[in-house]
Amino acid sequence: MLETLLLIVILISVYGFARGSSSLAPWVPTKVKDYQRINQLIKKNNPKKFIDLGCGSAGLIIFLAKKNPDIEFVGVEIALPLFLFAWLRAKFFGLKNLKIKYQDLFNIDLKEFDIIFVYGYPRSIKKRLTAKIKKQAKPGALLLSYVFKFHELNLLEIDKPTSDSLAIFVYKF
Repeated sequence: MLETLLLIVILISVYGFARGSSSLAPWVPTKVKDYQRINQLIKKNNPKKFIDLGCGSAGLIIFLAKKNPDIEFVGVEIALPLFLFAWLRAKFFGLKNLKIKYQDLFNIDLKEFDIIFVYGYPRSIKKRLTAKIKKQAKPGALLLSYVFKFHELNLLEIDKPTSDSLAIFVYKF
């Protein structure tokens, strides 16, 4: 019985990670040392709503929600094990300004968000995400792309303070 239950948990986990990897990218967390840089980019723009497309274990979005209690944060994750972990972490911290959703990012309407954050591989960005963001981002919204550039969008700035830093590409609609 225990072996069967363990097998089911393993299969669900493998399926969840595979599904998440096929959507945008395999789980690679944003570096903790870059959280503050992202927070500074947010504060410069005075948003009301922020979405993290593929929030993983929610490390970044929990950090941001703690630092910015007046901003509504939404994290979206499709890999079930990561979603459950992120959801539990969000509940543990009791942040009223943070929601974690188990949903495919391609089924989220982005029109209500002032800042869209994404850490996705170029292959997935080029295929579907660029068209979705172009269609749904509201005028004045910002897209923050961690590490990877959206070549089809007009770049506003690159936040890369040192040669060792990972780039954050900023786009404005």
